[in-house]
Amino acid sequence: MIRVRFFGALRRCADHDGFFELPVDAGAILSAGELKRILTSEFEKRGFRNDLALVSESVIADDETILQDHEPVQVREGLAVLPPVCGG
Repeated sequence: MIRVRFFGALRRCADHDGFFELPVDAGAILSAGELKRILTSEFEKRGFRNDLALVSESVIADDETILQDHEPVQVREGLAVLPPVCGG
């Protein structure tokens, strides 16, 4: 089990510290897209169906990089899910 940090609109689905637990072993290597699919599955299980589109439009990031869906990521603490933002 690992915890990923949520930002922006996704924080409403996180715990009071902004984290969301995923049933993935630390150290596993998955693509960022696979990690998002696991996240989508967990959202469905936990009743966050209204936020599924937001997850699919979000990106996974580590401490240094925003990862494309095809890129591998070592699953660990410190990963973040960044929803799309708009600004001016």
